[in-house]
Amino acid sequence: MSAIEERFDNATVERQETWTKFVISLIQKQIRCLDELAFVPEFVPIRYMNWIRGSQNDEPTGFIRLYVPELKANRFPTRLRVYGEAVSIQKIRKRQQIVVCFKCHGFHATRTYAQSTKCQNCGTDAHEGPCQKSPLCLNCRGPHSSTDTSCPARPKRVNRVHVRPTGTQLKQIRIAGKREFSKVTG
Repeated sequence: MSAIEERFDNATVERQETWTKFVISLIQKQIRCLDELAFVPEFVPIRYMNWIRGSQNDEPTGFIRLYVPELKANRFPTRLRVYGEAVSIQKIRKRQQIVVCFKCHGFHATRTYAQSTKCQNCGTDAHEGPCQKSPLCLNCRGPHSSTDTSCPARPKRVNRVHVRPTGTQLKQIRIAGKREFSKVTG
């Protein structure tokens, strides 16, 4: 018997499950019991169900958030009848995060960067301990850390799509950033 088997003996091991979020739209708030959803757990188990924060106002209708296992999310219905009214159910997709290289702090995958790791604060080659130099962004050349989310060179989210600045825009951003950095460092 291995050391692991001896240590855990008859313990039940469960795998970690990922959950998918759904929102049920425009349900009458006077409804306290959603019996119509009782048949759904036969097909798909529901982990959590509650009114969303924005629905806690004086309006007569609101939205309910619920979570189901990701593996069974495709079985979840897109429409339901709740007390005679048809309601839609929307799957909430996870937002795609902006990819940031952890070596140079640029907006690309780390695997494409083959040079030495840079300090996120001052932009020079990485050094031990906290950085004492004045901050310099590697992306816009401005007077802030390279990880600053308000960096003008950072891609923006427009209509659920990440939009990067064009080459000429980036050039103008860097010129303005250098100007700001020179003002700060004097």
